[in-house]
Parts: sequence; structure tokens; C-alpha cells
Amino acid sequence: MIIPGMVLIMIGLVAKIAILQTLGLILLLVGAVLMVLGATGRTVAGHRHYWWRRIPPPQPPLSTRPSRVRL
Repeated sequence: MIIPGMVLIMIGLVAKIAILQTLGLILLLVGAVLMVLGATGRTVAGHRHYWWRRIPPPQPPLSTRPSRVRL
């Protein structure tokens, strides 16, 4: 969020479009706040790092899973 914010600010300055500067500043501030919260170990939206998503481990093939016995 920080880098896209900086890019939008630069494009807004070069093209003289105020809305791009405003959106860039908002993205920059939100990204900085999230980075500081993540760096201090505080959870953000249930995650310690807001940019990282945990991928579950792959499941073994169906043939190697133990069968369940119905009673």
C-alpha cells in the first residue's frame, strides 16, 4: 500500500490531478499504519502481518487416508 500510494502521489503531481494525490496520500498513510502495527506484533484483522495469508498444507491422496468404520 505504501508503494502504490507513492506512485499515485507522483502521478498526481506530474499530471496535476488532485484526486490522485489525495488517494495516494490515503494509501500511504493506511499502509504506514498497518506496517507499524504489524512491526509491533499487534494483530491486524486477525493476522500478525496483514499482507501474509496462510495456505493450508496439502491433503494426502484419498487412497492413503484411513477409512472410517460406520457402526
